[in-house]
Amino acid sequence: MSDQSLTTELNVGTHAVEGFPGHILREARQTMGLSQQEVARDLHLTCRVLAAIEADEFSLMPSAIFTRGYIRNYARYVGVDSDMLIKAFDRTYGRPDHIAKPMDIITDV
Repeated sequence: MSDQSLTTELNVGTHAVEGFPGHILREARQTMGLSQQEVARDLHLTCRVLAAIEADEFSLMPSAIFTRGYIRNYARYVGVDSDMLIKAFDRTYGRPDHIAKPMDIITDV
């Protein structure tokens, strides 16, 4: 599968699923017979955050770094390749700059 098609078609087991991380994760959760409440409890997330992930409503998340962590943990929990989903997320939303540093505090007042 090419990088370009990865954002529109990802594999869950042997079934190709159209969509993005939220759809893939929801399908995997449902296949396992788990409710949103069960997954949210086990991952220490609110149901609202989990629902936002499944709906690909990432604008509701506090930051891209948190979102990446939520996707990675959720994917691991339901047995989906977390690296594949993170790469798709990064290609669409951009990779967070982990090297950027805050401005030095100005000590001259």
